[in-house]
Order: sequence, then structure tokens, then C-alpha cells
Amino acid sequence: MATATVIPPMFRRRAGATRSVVAPTDMEDSGGLDPLRKRAFLTQGRDLLNEAMRMFTAASGADHPDVANLLNGLAANYRAAGMTAEAEDRYRQALSIKARFLPPDNRDRIIGEWSLGDLLATRPGLEAEARSRLRAAMAGAMESQARFRTFDAAASNELRSYAPVFATSIRVAWRLSLTSAVPAR
Repeated sequence: MATATVIPPMFRRRAGATRSVVAPTDMEDSGGLDPLRKRAFLTQGRDLLNEAMRMFTAASGADHPDVANLLNGLAANYRAAGMTAEAEDRYRQALSIKARFLPPDNRDRIIGEWSLGDLLATRPGLEAEARSRLRAAMAGAMESQARFRTFDAAASNELRSYAPVFATSIRVAWRLSLTSAVPAR
């Protein structure tokens, strides 16, 4: 609601449209789900997400923020299935759409930056880009806090919901500090 005046009317969220989906950081912890069942669930989910994307693209166009959210969900599915390259491609597509239409403090854009940053943090050599993405997500989260006049329960809940963004950023910064440390002479 706070950003409704910023988003053009044709890009405002429809009732029932889903939020962005973020893959958990630790995908190996599947809670004891049988690997064959997990693979079947992921394949079924991917099919459903692709079908939803076809429908949303036909109705709203390929550059709609809801299509970006579906791309984010598809990327999370690929990531859970261990298909990192496909996940990265979908996260990048989703974020490019979100960056064109959503302000930096929009929750979907923050989640998009964090999703891509979190994935890049797991890929050797991409930590610097991960840090950049995570910093953008943190800046958006802090900017979104400016919507609250006082630090009330709503502001506290909003900030708490962004905890993974900050935690991932600290993890990446720590890893970068270890790899870029110059040995003492």
C-alpha cells in the first residue's frame, strides 16, 4: 500500500497474486523428505510455475512484476533441485524486471536482490557481486523502514522479516575478508 502511488496502475498487484519465493539458505536440510519424492514435488512445482508464468505473461506481458515473482519462485525451485545455473538465470531475469518497475524499498525487489545475492554467495568467485546485491537489499530494507513514523510493532515485524538479508550479508562479508586477507610477514 505504501508504494501504490509509485507503481503505475497497470503494474499494481492483483488480489491473490503471490509474493516472491525465496529458497532457504540450506537446501540440503529437507526435513527427512525422500529424495525421489522431493524430486517429484520439485518437478511438479516447476511445471505449475511454468504454467502460471505462461498465463500471467499472456494476460499482463513478460515484463510484469508478477511474472518476476513467478520467475523468482521458479529460480528457488531450480535451486532446491540443485540446478544452480538455471536458478541464477531466473533470479537475474526476475530482478531485471523488478528493477525496472519497483522502487528499491519495495519488498519484492528487496527479496529479489537478496535471493540473487544469497545464491551468488555460494558460487566461488562471485562473492563480490553477492555483496553488492546484498548491500542493495539491505539499503532497500532500511529505506522501507522510513515509511514508519515510529518504531512500533509493525516496523519491528517488518525489520525482523529482513533478518536473512542482513545475516547473509554478514556471512558473505566474512568470507570475503578471509579470502582477501594478506598473510602476515
